[in-house]
Amino acid sequence: MLLQSKIFILPSADIDESGPCVLWPRPPEPALIRSIRETGQLEPLLVRQAQGRTELVSGYSRLLALRELGRAAVCQEMEGNAVDGAIFYLRANCGRACDDSMRLRALRFFDNQICSRNFSREQLETEIVPLLGIDVRAKSWNWWQDWLRLSPQFDELLHKGHLPLAVAPVLAAFGPEERIFLLPWLRAVYWSRSNACHLLTWLYEATRLHGKNLIELLGESDFFPLLEKNLSPKDMAAALLLEAKKLRYPNLLVMQSGLQKKLAPLVKGSMWQVEHEDHFETSSLSVHCKIKNGQEARRACQELERIAKFWENSGE
Repeated sequence: MLLQSKIFILPSADIDESGPCVLWPRPPEPALIRSIRETGQLEPLLVRQAQGRTELVSGYSRLLALRELGRAAVCQEMEGNAVDGAIFYLRANCGRACDDSMRLRALRFFDNQICSRNFSREQLETEIVPLLGIDVRAKSWNWWQDWLRLSPQFDELLHKGHLPLAVAPVLAAFGPEERIFLLPWLRAVYWSRSNACHLLTWLYEATRLHGKNLIELLGESDFFPLLEKNLSPKDMAAALLLEAKKLRYPNLLVMQSGLQKKLAPLVKGSMWQVEHEDHFETSSLSVHCKIKNGQEARRACQELERIAKFWENSGE
């Protein structure tokens, strides 16, 4: 990659901004347009020659601002291919706040270059990953590598906020056809990290528990009818998690249901809640309540005494 020292002027309409080097295009802010209108262009656009056209490397917002103002563009040319241009783009934007959606766009571009033998994995890890604020020694880099194993059609789920990066390991554990099969349910909700990891982990473990692939397993469950119900995203997430948990822990849910029937008369009308917190690994129960003042504390003590007597009389 070599920058030429010559500065020249081109009509802004003659510069192609749709090339692969501009990884994170964004429209110009009003303040930038006003600055160029009042002060002029202070920094040249970086361009390169590609297949007989002038292609933008860096300066997307400035180029669009110049077009809006009907002005020509001050340019500087670089010699190099699209990979060189994209690397320069990242370096020129290293001070810009970067989220996971932006990181994915950059990583997907350079990973494709590895597949086409225009780039190496060593270059990716030593040159690109640090520019994206990723530590190759951290767990998150393993997640990124798992995500890059997925088909690019899954990228929209991260870009639009449907899935977090943390689900990449378990999502990559499913077969390609199973992952495609999951798409309607993944798109139906904006999943939190916790809920998304629980859903996919329970489903993956359920396939191993029942000895069936995911397509067969979900075909025998209540997953399909949920898509036809007019549920809010929050209710859809709760319903899908419940169905996934039923598949993963069929006996546990039966035991929980039976326990709740026994506990209902124990705490009915009181301030107390009784829960079994350790998945029936022991017979212990958790009894708790919230109090705001001394009067509620006295009431809670009286109710707890009543609960204790009921418990003793029930023989449980």
